[in-house]
Amino acid sequence: MSKKPTRAPSAAPSLPLAGESGAAQLALRLLQQAVVILLAVLGFLFSLLSCYQLDLPVSILVWTAIAFSLLSLAVFSIRRRGLVALLCLLAAGFWIVLNASDLLQGILLLFEQAITPINLVLPDALQSLLLPVDMETAQLLMTRTMQLLLFFVAFLSSFFIIDQPSLPGLALTTLPLLAPGPFYLLAPDIVPFFALITALLMVLVFNNGKRAASNQRAGVYVLQTKR
Repeated sequence: MSKKPTRAPSAAPSLPLAGESGAAQLALRLLQQAVVILLAVLGFLFSLLSCYQLDLPVSILVWTAIAFSLLSLAVFSIRRRGLVALLCLLAAGFWIVLNASDLLQGILLLFEQAITPINLVLPDALQSLLLPVDMETAQLLMTRTMQLLLFFVAFLSSFFIIDQPSLPGLALTTLPLLAPGPFYLLAPDIVPFFALITALLMVLVFNNGKRAASNQRAGVYVLQTKR
């Protein structure tokens, strides 16, 4: 009897390396966090501009928001995040001290532009602090003030999204400046406000996922100790 030829064993399917899997998970997590941060910061920016009808250079503010969002993502994604975050805050504080006068004028000009459509004026105490400037200078001062505001919004949003996921924390970062609007029948556009609400809901998902992972690790540790 003739023997049938034996078939060579097929090679086992190659499995992804642990390093490749870890890098893919890290990239996916960073992408998710970046999307949520951008939703929060850009949603805040366009909600604020549309709610109070602020006439500011949108393209400059958008790129500023993106840059600060990515910077904050990088800061809170590294190991020595505490030290780097402190250095960023110190640099921001130093810049504020150096430009305190311009920032004060920018805040007053933004406040004045926000209340003008609802037929309100600055109180006399604040009006006395407002210096007369030309339109181009006023636009520059308001833009710089908004850029500083975007830095803090992006920084705090990243903290409450990445480092300490917190729905109340992110809400307190992005919503207080929008809160007075409804009292004067002012409302932001639907799309940016929906983006902001989506970011808040995603933080709730992140927080629940982090809590579930902690509970799972605690359960595994209990089982191992019982054995």
